[in-house]
Amino acid sequence: MSVQPSTTTSNFPVSFTRIDLPAGGSQSGNIADSFSQTIYNKELWDARVESLKSKLEQEFGFPYCLVSRKTLKTEESKSEEHIILQGLGTKWIKLPPGFVADTINNGMSKSEGDFLNNGLIGNFRPLYLTKRKSKLLKGEDGGEIELKNEPETGTIMEIKGIEIPELYKVVSQKQQGPGEFTLPIRYKVAQRLNVSRYLHKMAYLTLAVHRSDLFFELPLTSVQELIEQGTPETCRPYSEEFIPGAAPGFQLDFLMRKQNLTEKVWITNLFVRLKIHHVQYQFNLIGSQNYFLEEYGNLQYYPETISET
Repeated sequence: MSVQPSTTTSNFPVSFTRIDLPAGGSQSGNIADSFSQTIYNKELWDARVESLKSKLEQEFGFPYCLVSRKTLKTEESKSEEHIILQGLGTKWIKLPPGFVADTINNGMSKSEGDFLNNGLIGNFRPLYLTKRKSKLLKGEDGGEIELKNEPETGTIMEIKGIEIPELYKVVSQKQQGPGEFTLPIRYKVAQRLNVSRYLHKMAYLTLAVHRSDLFFELPLTSVQELIEQGTPETCRPYSEEFIPGAAPGFQLDFLMRKQNLTEKVWITNLFVRLKIHHVQYQFNLIGSQNYFLEEYGNLQYYPETISET
């Protein structure tokens, strides 16, 4: 069966929940903003982007780069900024020219390319495209698995040079009916820095659109540095989890914990849970503690320290 992103990714659910923690260091508190989810379609998204533009014009001027937090000249921001990349199956979750400097937009190309073509997302992305696409996965033993997506026939898997004893047994004995066998698939892993950079950019810019009333008040300097510089020193941790049987589409949930101190309010965490098709990511825009690691235990966690080149 062929997956059609044109229908399955026509909505983009985004939620924001705030928990107020009392003074004294307690980790339990009241939910100040009850869980609310906004289901974005193209029309609502465009309206929120226009509202953000009006806010920028009134407070800072426009064009204005949301990443560097600096005003721009018109010629410095001529490109659209696709928050969710077109290669993931959608074209409308984006910002028009004027919101991100072209130098920063272009500087993300390597990270976005690595994310789109490798790792859990890139290697299985053909399953979520309407156009013709193929992906060749090569094993160290010389075997190959090729995924082909044809809009007319769906996704086809071709296996070459890989011995599958369980399958041969089924065929030789002419067994009929349901059965199963394990098929090992080796894929090229995306660099942690590139994945971290794109994930944080996506959440950061979505937050600007979804909660522009809070966005400019939050301490997000370390995320800005990761997006703009993309160096190992700026890399931030994240976790990823493969979700078997997940429907194609996107969902983004924010959870903010706010500590009420005697003289000031302190944002202890701004946690993000992000689903992109068959993979769920978790990370913090503010803080480091991951409150969902125990709840969702089947995760691959990538800490800050990296040795990749």
